[in-house]
Amino acid sequence: MAVPVPLLNIVYYHGHLCPELAVGYRVGLVAQKELGLTRETAKDFFVLAENMTSAIDALQFMTGCTIGNQNFFAYDLGKHVYYFGSFPAGSEPRQEALRVALINPIVDLSCQGEIEKRIVAGRASAADLEEYQQAIDDAVREILSIPDESLFVKSRVSLRPPQTACRRDYIKCSCCGEVVAVQKTVVGEDELLCQVCAARKIV
Repeated sequence: MAVPVPLLNIVYYHGHLCPELAVGYRVGLVAQKELGLTRETAKDFFVLAENMTSAIDALQFMTGCTIGNQNFFAYDLGKHVYYFGSFPAGSEPRQEALRVALINPIVDLSCQGEIEKRIVAGRASAADLEEYQQAIDDAVREILSIPDESLFVKSRVSLRPPQTACRRDYIKCSCCGEVVAVQKTVVGEDELLCQVCAARKIV
């Protein structure tokens, strides 16, 4: 199967090629085409994702918006829905964002469920592995070849940009002694606790 060079770079970063990675690649192409979002312009943009799949690795690699740079945010709602917006230059509380949603169930490989179970259990035959890999290759091939309108629905929405912290101050949790960002602590009785220790005290 012919794979575009940019996607090959993503595969090297991610570790393997799968349908979700191909979806993230296609979504990234949409953002590049419609917004000019690239690794060079990433500092001006943010991305919101409604899943925690391989697709978000592809998007972080392609756009330069990353979790570590605090301009990529993932919430696992189980949907291949993505929002792309720019941080406001002024005081406007909301900005127009591009919304891209997957409408083609091509990533669904549930038809290979029994083979997946045998693979996980270490009982898959060579024929099973070949059939499963063929199903993955077929899905990836179709994702890479079909037009945008058969894969996604795109719209423009009004969105409040996420809040980001420019710098984090750190302190040791008064209970466990582990280092935690001050902004993420919970105030106890004359102490600052990490959220895990605070939850334990409540229980």
